[in-house]
Amino acid sequence: MVSELYLFLESHYRQLPGEDGQKLMLYIAFVQRFCHKFGIELSPDCELEGLLPKLFKGIPGYEIKDAAVTFNSAMPWSILNHNQELLGDVKRLNSELNRKNCATPLWLRRQAEILLNFDGASVCAVTPRSVRALIAVLAAQRKAREITDICCGTFSLGIQVWNEMGSNPEIACFGEEMNSYLCAFSRLFLFLCDIPRFSVS
Repeated sequence: MVSELYLFLESHYRQLPGEDGQKLMLYIAFVQRFCHKFGIELSPDCELEGLLPKLFKGIPGYEIKDAAVTFNSAMPWSILNHNQELLGDVKRLNSELNRKNCATPLWLRRQAEILLNFDGASVCAVTPRSVRALIAVLAAQRKAREITDICCGTFSLGIQVWNEMGSNPEIACFGEEMNSYLCAFSRLFLFLCDIPRFSVS
């Protein structure tokens, strides 16, 4: 199934090319998942720029707040600010998704997987789904108390391993990532996918 955000990005590709569009759609996915998780209804004219840091302001922990600020600062806001028609379309998309209240952890993972493989985007290299599935099955054959992913990227592989291990809340997820954008992505992704114990540095 193709994601709503991918379809929007595909139809607005000339205005939101490659990596810029991918980043913005992932931002909307995170906003939607946060609102679903905490039962927040957004105003139709809600300002997207700066929204993620505002939402995470009340969440305990410096790392997650820092991730929201870092992720927000990486967004191509100037593209939206100089194109009022596109800004209106993006706001309508955000409002419609919020109205649908569809952003479960599974929804978020589906959006991320499809968007991270969007043609023309190059934020990071994503491990193919078949390879992730094989690694997860092999890793789950042994009992573990933690999953550690060095150069974790988006932590998609780590989450798949965690799921294959039965989504055990006692299993902690740890990661290391030098790229500040991907580090922020991983922290937000783990939190919004309801992984209870994690740390990415």
